[in-house]
Amino acid sequence: MSESNDTDKTPPAGDEAAPSGNGNNAPAEDNSGTPASGGGRILAVVALVLALLVAGGAAGGGYYLYLQLQAVERTAATRASEQSLERLSDTLTSRAQALDDRVDNLAGRTSSQSENVAQFREELANLRQDQRALAERMDHFETLAESRRFEWARSEAAYLASVALTRLNLHRDVDSALQALKEADKLLAGFGGRTVDARQGLSRAIDALLAVDRPDVGVLSERLMGLSASVDSLPLRGDRRSGETEADAQPADAVRGEGWRAAVARAWRRFKASLSELVVVHRAEDQPPLVSPEQRLFLTQNLRLQLETARAALVRGEPQLYRDSLRQAERWLREFHDTERTVVSTALQELQALRESEIRAELPDIKPMLAPLTGGGDA
Repeated sequence: MSESNDTDKTPPAGDEAAPSGNGNNAPAEDNSGTPASGGGRILAVVALVLALLVAGGAAGGGYYLYLQLQAVERTAATRASEQSLERLSDTLTSRAQALDDRVDNLAGRTSSQSENVAQFREELANLRQDQRALAERMDHFETLAESRRFEWARSEAAYLASVALTRLNLHRDVDSALQALKEADKLLAGFGGRTVDARQGLSRAIDALLAVDRPDVGVLSERLMGLSASVDSLPLRGDRRSGETEADAQPADAVRGEGWRAAVARAWRRFKASLSELVVVHRAEDQPPLVSPEQRLFLTQNLRLQLETARAALVRGEPQLYRDSLRQAERWLREFHDTERTVVSTALQELQALRESEIRAELPDIKPMLAPLTGGGDA
């Protein structure tokens, strides 16, 4: 409003100044002299004042417009800020609503989990109560078991001791008896002074069995097998002719391997034997007849059978049958085989050594030692 007022006032001032600036009046000023020039100055001053007023009004109007523009800009900025704030408020409101929904959901879950936790706690309390009851029952059972464990162990050890006696006396099985006694001693090892007597008896019985001098059945069995394998190579009495020595009865392969000197010596012996045949001396006893292949097979198989019987008796621990079989084999060798041959005499010596070997060890009587355990007395 002030700008329009200033604008309305400015034109009259210009209209008043226009006549004073007209060229038609200039001559008049010139004509009037000094008074006319004083009026022009006044008009100039007035015009200057009016110009200043117009300039001041224009400056004030411009400043007013600037202020209005600033106000409009501030208003626009304020409105933009308000719109942004409204949008931000809407966004925050939607987020707050989502958070409220999540909080409600979490609250529901928390409530459900709280119920589950309470249920779990109740079940855990019941479980602990059941565990305490079970522990009490286990303690009760353990007490009962501990009271009877010693009796059970002593009965089991007594049974093992009886097994050891059976294996030793009926089967002469020292190894099995030792194992049974050691197991019995292990059962009684954890009961302290209540088992001292029984364990001392077991220790004496174990030491007695360990001291048994048992024959080496494996070595004796191998020696019998070696004799049985050499039966086929043992010569019979009828295999050598009259006057033939052991060297003369050697196989042709052995003769060829002797060399020319041995062959010459052999020929010389045969020559002397042929000369000795010119004089014949008849003895009272007859020469044994030649043995047929069937008879040889029969003698060989019977000798091998006696040796196998002796080996079986050795394994079973039957000394009487063992010695009878070896004695029979020795008799067959002396009766049907050529005892002048080295292999036969060596076989006879081996049979005699085997027959004199002890195959059944003297076993100790461990029953009195086990009396504290097997006699039913207090261990």
